[in-house]
Amino acid sequence: MMSTAQAEAISKRLPELTNVVLPRGLINLERDEPRENVQLLATANSLLVRKDLHPALQYLLLEAMREAHSPPGPFSRQGEFPAVMPQDLPLSQQAERFYRSGRPWLYQYTNFWLAVLLDRLAFILIPVLLALIPILRYAPSLYTWLHRRRIWRLHREIAELDFRVSDAPEMKDAHRARLAELESQVRALRVPLPFEDEVYHLRSHLSLLRTRLDAA
Repeated sequence: MMSTAQAEAISKRLPELTNVVLPRGLINLERDEPRENVQLLATANSLLVRKDLHPALQYLLLEAMREAHSPPGPFSRQGEFPAVMPQDLPLSQQAERFYRSGRPWLYQYTNFWLAVLLDRLAFILIPVLLALIPILRYAPSLYTWLHRRRIWRLHREIAELDFRVSDAPEMKDAHRARLAELESQVRALRVPLPFEDEVYHLRSHLSLLRTRLDAA
């Protein structure tokens, strides 16, 4: 190993190089090797991946790097590597997340294949759920409208029959036939309990119409 007297200055001029010191006696304390501190120049290794590399594989690579390089060594402290260091290429989203909070809990407490599946589902479903929140605000109104539109349609048809009974009383047979159709539709109508009172109004209106037709 060659000691470089200007190692510190060189590392300042060339940021891609780092000045590291091999302490005296580190190789062999009994023989005092080396006999003085050795000034060295070193480069940090970077792991580069393609943009399309699967996120789960990126986490596995980062875990392998942590297991291999986190123990202390002659030139590094415990947990110093792997690390985020200034570089020209941007970090992937998975690397940023890994260095910020570690591996996602899905990969820690579930099988690898299940974690991959759930991570993909979360990536797809969370934006969908966020998009559905405004829609869900109107769900109760939509639910009410879907049930009441059938009731309103029958109300309109019964009102039209009521007008025809008053306008053309001589067409009793046609009115009775139409009244029977509407009564059959009302009997077949199935609605939730909160809408039963409106169905009761339909039946009451039909009953009044039948009374008028029978009395005419």
